[in-house]
Amino acid sequence: IWPGIDVQVVVADALACEYDQIRLDIGLAIPPQAVPRVATSETLVEIFGEGAFDIVHCSNSLDHAYDPLLGVEQMLRVVKLGRPVLLQHSVNE
Repeated sequence: IWPGIDVQVVVADALACEYDQIRLDIGLAIPPQAVPRVATSETLVEIFGEGAFDIVHCSNSLDHAYDPLLGVEQMLRVVKLGRPVLLQHSVNE
């Protein structure tokens, strides 16, 4: 997409283990970089460290968090200073 620029995408989900098992059960192969890491929004700093990302994107997941405000705080801590945190959520999804 951006010539000469490597982009690394890190996928994280609290249910990553369950999704991995479903994927194995149905024989779905995906590239290793697309396999989600187990992480809750409340433990992002513990797992990834502070300032680990250039951008953070969260889509329709904060309503499943134990502590959504802590999740937002964690996102702000794992993104590099001054970089964006994108929250994308739908009503009743």
